[in-house]
Amino acid sequence: MLSSLKPITIGIAISGGGYRSFLNGAGALAAFDDRTMNSTNPGHLGGVLQSTSYISAISGGSWLLMSMILGDYEPIVKLKKEWHMLDPLLEGIPNMKQVEVSRNDVQVLPVDFKDDDGGFYEKLRFKTFFKDMFKKKEEPKISATNVLPNIEVSPDLSLKNIKKIFNFYKNLHVEVRSKKSVGFPVSFTDYWGRALSRKIFPKSARSPNKTFSSVTMLNSFQMFYQPLPIILSNLREPGVEKTSINSNIFEFTPFEFGSWDLKMFMNLKYLGSLLCGGVPVFHISKKAICFNNFDNAGFITGTSSSLFNNVLIYVWQLAATSTREKYRAIKAVLNTFGLTSQQNGIDPKKHPDYALYTPNPFYRYGQEQNNEIFHDKHLYMVDGGEDGQNIPIQPLLQKSRQVDLIFALDSTADVGGWPNGTILQNTMDRYHHKDHKGTTVSIDGVPTSIDLFPEIPKPKMFVDKKLNKRPIFFGCHLSKFPKRNLNKEDVVDEYLPPIVGYFANTNHSYLSNTSTFRLTYTDDEVSHLIENAYNIMSYSNSTIDENYYKCIGCIMVKREFDRRSRGLSLINQGGKEQASRVPGFCGRCYKDYCYN
Repeated sequence: MLSSLKPITIGIAISGGGYRSFLNGAGALAAFDDRTMNSTNPGHLGGVLQSTSYISAISGGSWLLMSMILGDYEPIVKLKKEWHMLDPLLEGIPNMKQVEVSRNDVQVLPVDFKDDDGGFYEKLRFKTFFKDMFKKKEEPKISATNVLPNIEVSPDLSLKNIKKIFNFYKNLHVEVRSKKSVGFPVSFTDYWGRALSRKIFPKSARSPNKTFSSVTMLNSFQMFYQPLPIILSNLREPGVEKTSINSNIFEFTPFEFGSWDLKMFMNLKYLGSLLCGGVPVFHISKKAICFNNFDNAGFITGTSSSLFNNVLIYVWQLAATSTREKYRAIKAVLNTFGLTSQQNGIDPKKHPDYALYTPNPFYRYGQEQNNEIFHDKHLYMVDGGEDGQNIPIQPLLQKSRQVDLIFALDSTADVGGWPNGTILQNTMDRYHHKDHKGTTVSIDGVPTSIDLFPEIPKPKMFVDKKLNKRPIFFGCHLSKFPKRNLNKEDVVDEYLPPIVGYFANTNHSYLSNTSTFRLTYTDDEVSHLIENAYNIMSYSNSTIDENYYKCIGCIMVKREFDRRSRGLSLINQGGKEQASRVPGFCGRCYKDYCYN
């Protein structure tokens, strides 16, 4: 296999899901890392990480990815010593349960709100303001529900603790001030990003000036030890509804920011520069003037995560039902973010509940008819999973990246805090839609146009077949991909869509369906969750099936067999038939672990 024209390319996709996803992802990477103790023993999967070219992440997964790359690619066992999970991500915010409820179900005033309260009118304006602000977030078309926090344990709002809370938010405010002072509008995401930086980034990377583009200077990056990190976010125009089919996905790498959907990218280092038509607007002595340091690592990590917005809904609820003293304390905290109880305290055009990317680097860039954001001076970015695609698979389906196998880690809370395949179904719907192009490959010697993504069973069948309880691989056999009408201009493409290995969060050794809105974990809980995810990936160290780890090897080289059978990667292999023959052992693995 080492003599092929194309190396085997592996990608890992880590879903969102708060700390649950963060810790599940940590366990998965530990299982794949040959630096983890015993991971290279028979039955384990150590070394897969060292063979990986790309890691993409969303939301809680992006917290882990950014922590790891900023830590110069240190192994998980070392990184976790710097995570402060006993302290809440946001001071004053308790752990919360998950409850599905439509935002439209939230009443303007609670039933116990009495008009004889001395601060009634002030509270009324305050709550109405928040009601209006969060109504700007559209209800997803796919589902009429949104996750809304429900208090697990009441927060400690004693005067002593309030002082600690104030200091926490005061420091966040000071750290964000420099961005505001040079004229950039700030949003909740700026503060949320700083909170994340303080809790989960390595100590060496907690500076407010730490940028994502700066990781290219790290030794592990320059020596090519790190896979290329990709963090995803969705573009949302306030008031415009998007689904998994038509959403515009943006990605951040240490090199670029942009969208494959819109076919536009820019140098990440110069994000924040005022451009028109791709050209800097400001010049001094005929030299272009650009900004640096807008690509703050915390801000980008926060952009991919909407947890903060959901937590603020909780704060909003708490404010309207609290005593006068607690209400004033909460109001002061929110004032730190530039929010007041008066609606005119915020420029409605800025939409602070979105991550603001101002100015739009793609303003008047390219052809107007091909650029949906041609006239937009601001970009409004939200959680990468808000379009229902909570596993960041899209960047790993790009032909230029030539990915052969994706390890997709799903920590989504579909039902009861567990995933049921819905996320894969949403991604399938996107790529089976006529607006998304497929690829043309040779099947049995005949040019055949197929979708880029394999067929995925409905959630009910997914659960009935227990596909969310064990490793399963979709798209192993190209002949099983959904067919498209072959156009005359279609030619056989050397790009073969990747196999998608699906690993759902499940209870192998620990009950791991913790709430997305849980903001604190004990050291024991952290260790148990990481160990459970290790067992998910290794299938309990191949104790459930002694051949499992060998079968992973067979699946990793499956696309190479497919290329050889098409004559796409042969170098003196003594004939096409011999080179493309699949060993009998691997054939049995494909039968056991490949869907269809």
